[in-house]
Amino acid sequence: MNDALILQEDHTRNVVNVFEFWKKVLNHPRSHLDAQRNFDISKWLQLGYTVEDLCLAIYGCSKSSWHMGLNPKTGGQKFTLIRHVFETADKIDYFIETALEDMQKNLDKQKSDELRYEMDSQHVSKTFTPVEWAALMAEIHARIS
Repeated sequence: MNDALILQEDHTRNVVNVFEFWKKVLNHPRSHLDAQRNFDISKWLQLGYTVEDLCLAIYGCSKSSWHMGLNPKTGGQKFTLIRHVFETADKIDYFIETALEDMQKNLDKQKSDELRYEMDSQHVSKTFTPVEWAALMAEIHARIS
């Protein structure tokens, strides 16, 4: 097998891994990887962002109340499409920073032994801990290898 084919297979696997992470984290389970989504992800990988960077950006988007539809001015409209997350390098960088800040907050909470579970009579909601994040990133790495 020649080197160019191996590189193409690795790139394709990276695109699929980012896409599958996006589907899971931003709740798009029925979405398919079409040519436009493939291009949108490939472009940023080719410009030097890693799979981990793009996954952090996706996670960061999930922590933006505005992008998750909680802005009353947007009438609940979500902005979680791949083209929204990966619109510009500045936006990707912003989401990465948001993700890292959220992970640090979770780590600070863990260090201070704060509860990570909130219970009420209706449901149990669980925060995304750094340990869970690391496990998810390890799963992505395993798929790449």
